[in-house]
Amino acid sequence: MAGESVSTMLVERAPAALDLVGVIQEAWPIETVAAIKRLLGDAPGDLPDGRVSLYVCPECGDLGCGAVTARLTFDADVVTWQAIGHQTDYAEAASGLGDDGMFYDLAFDRASYEHVLRQEMIRLEPSIEGFEYPYQRERRERRERWERRTRVVRRMFCLR
Repeated sequence: MAGESVSTMLVERAPAALDLVGVIQEAWPIETVAAIKRLLGDAPGDLPDGRVSLYVCPECGDLGCGAVTARLTFDADVVTWQAIGHQTDYAEAASGLGDDGMFYDLAFDRASYEHVLRQEMIRLEPSIEGFEYPYQRERRERRERWERRTRVVRRMFCLR
């Protein structure tokens, strides 16, 4: 188990194929920074019951598509991902993973865990300043064109 990726462990234990990706994704910088804050305990969980998503839909990242989630606990020297399970944002609770419905808790040295996540956040934060996804840029440009046209029409007809 030591040194084995969480993703590999999940694939081996899941009763069905999990088509999910980790919440830390280069393609989703804004969501990644938010996920890191949740994983550090600096922000509340992203599910109604306070759990934190670990793996999400690779197409959209929407929790409604299903996610692997955990309850995080922070002790003086250890961070533990507990009760790891599959969940959606509309479900009351997570369902278990594995043939027996149980997936073991994962514990991390707190100093190392926080160091790695904070370094990733420091690396990503500058890239999200002013960042826009293509759909956001299109909406902004459309709104700006509308506002320019509105100003022209108002000037033409002396409207205020």
